[in-house]
Amino acid sequence: MPKFPSSNVVLLLQKTFFLLICVLGFGQNNNQSNILFIIGDDMGVDTLNKYNIGDLNANTPNLDSLSASGITFTNTWAAPVCSATRASLITGKYGIHNGVPSVPGNLSSSHKSIFKEIKEQSNNTYATCVVGKWHLGRRNNYDHPFEHGVDEFMGILNSGVKNYYQWEKYENGKVETCNTYATEYFTNYAIDWIKNQENPWFMWLAHVAPHAPFQTPPKGTYTLTNTDTNRDKYIAMIESLDYEIGRLLKSIPKQTLKNTIVIFLGDNGSPGRMVSGFPSRRGKQTIFQGGITVPLIISGKGVTRKDENEDALINISDFYTTFSQIVNPKAFSSGIHNDGVSFKHLLSSSKKHNRIHNFMVLGANRRINNTIYAIRNKEYKLLNLGDSQELYNLKTDPFELNNLLDETLSDVQETAKTELQNTLNVILKE
Repeated sequence: MPKFPSSNVVLLLQKTFFLLICVLGFGQNNNQSNILFIIGDDMGVDTLNKYNIGDLNANTPNLDSLSASGITFTNTWAAPVCSATRASLITGKYGIHNGVPSVPGNLSSSHKSIFKEIKEQSNNTYATCVVGKWHLGRRNNYDHPFEHGVDEFMGILNSGVKNYYQWEKYENGKVETCNTYATEYFTNYAIDWIKNQENPWFMWLAHVAPHAPFQTPPKGTYTLTNTDTNRDKYIAMIESLDYEIGRLLKSIPKQTLKNTIVIFLGDNGSPGRMVSGFPSRRGKQTIFQGGITVPLIISGKGVTRKDENEDALINISDFYTTFSQIVNPKAFSSGIHNDGVSFKHLLSSSKKHNRIHNFMVLGANRRINNTIYAIRNKEYKLLNLGDSQELYNLKTDPFELNNLLDETLSDVQETAKTELQNTLNVILKE
């Protein structure tokens, strides 16, 4: 009779085979990074001390820690309003190409979303979840996130909440009142969802804080001794958001966190009453620097640069291609898709800035009569305001105080203006 191996030998062979699978990468997607994408609402670069703009002086130790362990991007442009930013993030297209250049906006599902893209690039292994603010569809269409390929959605469809302590949430197919402070509840949901994941995941955590209404957060989540004014409440809400980000990161098991890239982004500039450092009336809802330059901090898996600032031009449309390459490095080998240019390589090297120009649009809405545009290169920025233009040298005049078109342009300035105008014309014809 043939001799069969003993149970000990079989066990040893099983263990060896399992280890071989893991080494070869055939196991449970062990080489695929989780993505934790956190959005702060109405947070420009002036809200974080790291950017050294203004005097809000919010205490944000957790975002400071992320910055110290990763990269702080200093030239990131988002749309000056929230819906337009989210539409570009999801489609990888400028607002003039995705149909949502302003607010309100209803993003058509004819555009392939980043959620569907991630599924395709990972052979359907990634789980996706959106928590918090959606603001891309009609007010009562709770199917809209799912139409764009989201596996799970809990949150709100509107621009914000009327009361952070009593707000209407969509969860498990029902709309009901929630009496837990919104920032805390969103964090609780994200914590629970991440704990239950066995495969790689993409968590889109879109907070509504510190968007108005300005309300004092729960005690113990901020450091201010009093919050009598709206400005104090705004600062406290930023600190409370930071507190909840820290609570979320601490909840993730070390091994899981080690395999996770963490991205924090502001969705547009700070609101006009709260903008700090930039000239008044040049925050949110404008295409001046205070309205479109937003914080971007990236740390975690695949980020080998530590405590570095990066001045490469980053556009909100670039996230689509970058997310795709994080999931699958072979995605879009050219580094370009739609209007987006991947910046994944900057996570490990400061060389090769792929984006030569940055572009932003704000479509006409109930606040402005004309569609307006901004375009810049490393040094100069041209604003097309419908019935007028402005030109600034951002290297010498980062707060846009001296419109060069008020004087006679030098040959260098004239050349820069012409080049920017020509590039803008090309983009608008695409």
